[in-house]
Amino acid sequence: MEDLDKFLSDFFCLVSTFCYDKAKEMVERERVMSRPGYLRAFFIQLLTLCEAEKTYYNLGFLSTKTKIFVNLRKDSSVRTMYDGLRLELHRLEGLPSSSNDPVALEIEKTVTPLASQLCHFSTARQQLIDLYEKIYNLGIGTKHIKYEELRGQVEAIIEMHVLPHPLLSSIRNCITWECESLMHCLGAQTKMEEWTMLPSLMNLHAAHGRLTQWEKSIQVKESWKIGFLKSPTQPLLYQWLWRFRAHLVNKFTLYFYSTLAQQTTPQEMRNYLSSKNNTDLYIKLHNLQKKCMAGFVALVFDPRGLPGWRGPGYFHPERPSEALPDHYVLMLSQPVKMGERMVGVSRALDGRSAELISPDKPYLFYNSEEKCSYLMWSIDPRVNFVVFYEGKREDKSANIPQISEFCSQMRGTSLLASLKPSK
Repeated sequence: MEDLDKFLSDFFCLVSTFCYDKAKEMVERERVMSRPGYLRAFFIQLLTLCEAEKTYYNLGFLSTKTKIFVNLRKDSSVRTMYDGLRLELHRLEGLPSSSNDPVALEIEKTVTPLASQLCHFSTARQQLIDLYEKIYNLGIGTKHIKYEELRGQVEAIIEMHVLPHPLLSSIRNCITWECESLMHCLGAQTKMEEWTMLPSLMNLHAAHGRLTQWEKSIQVKESWKIGFLKSPTQPLLYQWLWRFRAHLVNKFTLYFYSTLAQQTTPQEMRNYLSSKNNTDLYIKLHNLQKKCMAGFVALVFDPRGLPGWRGPGYFHPERPSEALPDHYVLMLSQPVKMGERMVGVSRALDGRSAELISPDKPYLFYNSEEKCSYLMWSIDPRVNFVVFYEGKREDKSANIPQISEFCSQMRGTSLLASLKPSK
């Protein structure tokens, strides 16, 4: 090969932009033309890498073995492919030079550091497979998800596996954009659970920045790969990351609606909601109160025990901190005016025992003094959704399915569960 560096750079560029078939054609053509030995063995591993990446980004590493848990396929699994790739690359890396041919020595000098760094890449992919598998299982579970722990795992993967070789810049960018967009999405969810606006917004902005960089990288290189008028189908994992970020934007708009509404006119707010969001949770909340014929519906936040919490909006860093509230705080309600009902809401929420606070189960509380009922769902560890009714609710199941569906949309668990492609 006259220009091995250019060939490898083009190959990794194709892999990073999801053009796996074209990348395989390139390698197959050069593998047939090359002499048996070090380079041909490396080409074989590039073919394995290409197939593994294609399956990985199309979420082919998940298969259902039971109704509850997801496990990796035993035969020809993506994990096996990456593990075999890592072992073979490590073996190539450790082979002693068997030729005095200057050309062969130059090839080994080029390929050996690539093999070493691709070992790290394969390990990172295996760890990401474990992480996505965990996210899926948490999505179909019945407990609150510890998003901060997931964010920390992604951050550790980023720090552990660095690919400094210039020929690997394309796939380095690809895995970096993937990991960092996921990390910032998880970070945004974590900060929204604490009802802190600016950190949530910064994480959403950072996630959008990484995804946009990734998108531009793909678009720039698509013109010479697929033709001017064709629109390629993007891999499922890439699409899922965009959907995850869109869900968080919807949730952010709902959680901080009161603060956002103060910064614009009602008409501009309505235009924004209708044009920027695929699922307008605020309008759904508004309609839900009418459909369920409830006195009011409300999102309520519990700041007690949350260090440094100052409120949901913007605060100057030099502004003195106020005392932490020792009571529940109203995030949003429909109708907007609840009167003196927050006292009753707080009493109802405090009336739950710890074992009853479950994301998938509503809790019914009847206030015999005020003769009213409260249906409550736990959305996030500190965020609750409350539905208020006058009188005693004898039938606990009335309207519960549609309210539960709305609460599930706020939590986004169905999105996490969608990591497993439907057949």
